[in-house]
Amino acid sequence: MRPILSELADEYCSEVRQYVREPDEARLSRAYEFGRKALAEGVGVLEMATIHGKALESVLGDEGRTGSSGLILQRAAELLLEVLSPFEIALRGYQEANSELRTRLEELRLLEEELRNQNDNLATTGEAIDLERRRYRDLFEFAPDAYLVTDLQANIQEANSAAGKLFKRRPQSLAGVPLAVFVSQKDHRKFYVQLASLKSSGVDDLQDWHMTLRADQGGHFPAAVTVRVVR
Repeated sequence: MRPILSELADEYCSEVRQYVREPDEARLSRAYEFGRKALAEGVGVLEMATIHGKALESVLGDEGRTGSSGLILQRAAELLLEVLSPFEIALRGYQEANSELRTRLEELRLLEEELRNQNDNLATTGEAIDLERRRYRDLFEFAPDAYLVTDLQANIQEANSAAGKLFKRRPQSLAGVPLAVFVSQKDHRKFYVQLASLKSSGVDDLQDWHMTLRADQGGHFPAAVTVRVVR
């Protein structure tokens, strides 16, 4: 037997002996506190039953000669119930906590399932968006007409293959080049006036510009340019 069990056994035997002789509420309260102490020391219910059995055996051996064994057993049982009350409370607390934990785990499982479904939906949506982006990219890249994407200062950001052929440059090399570079000198003023007008226009408003453009390696050509602001 562990040392703490021996100490508790002696203390409990004394409590039983006193309660059998003079039962009162104060001793029942001490029995409850004894149960809390035993629980805190890690004593199990079976160990507590063993302690009770040894104490009862000792008390019956001494008190049974002068008193009723039935009364001794009854009072010892009353004391044991008080001692075991903290164990019962702890068990109920554990059961409630365990039930709460199971509920939380089920909620987490459902949340995980919902997040997984959302992730699958996002993945599907992302694939659809990527497919649509590639489709529009192909339409832009391989369109027979020249297409340019610029900022509001008319700096070229993207150009398709037809634009590269028009200006006699690789499409990638046009990125970052001001569009004004390809506008003939005589149309510069008109170009900047139209650009200023474009900045104040509404989204998706179409404007048709007519001007003379020039290729990178010389040569001028008239151009009809359709312009739209996209924000």
